[in-house]
Amino acid sequence: MLIIDSKYKDFAEKLWGKNHEITPSFHHENLQTPVSDHPDMTLAQIDDIFVCCPESYDYYMRFLGDKVIPGKTRLLPNYPYDIAYNVLVYKNKAFGRADFIDNTVKEELKKRNIELINVNQGYSKCSCAITE
Repeated sequence: MLIIDSKYKDFAEKLWGKNHEITPSFHHENLQTPVSDHPDMTLAQIDDIFVCCPESYDYYMRFLGDKVIPGKTRLLPNYPYDIAYNVLVYKNKAFGRADFIDNTVKEELKKRNIELINVNQGYSKCSCAITE
């Protein structure tokens, strides 16, 4: 499954729809328009589970079932109060602005022995590309 910014769902289905289930992201009314549909603003993936903002929990439950956990932090329009779920997890490291990361995200990282590395870039997931 690919969770795609809902504004680009049709485009993504044309490109990848034959090989992947395309799921549109949650549209968050509190976030500023340029990022209101970005999946990395409302959803953090940690291994095989997802932590989402409480506002999006019912929406993501429909697609992710018991793989989604509601976080505690409600998102607000302005930085840094919009980055609680914007965490990049790679292998046994996670990168994010630690002082604004949701506590449920932090708990799930700790359960899995994933080290949270504080970075000043609050939009840490949306400003990286992972290649191997």
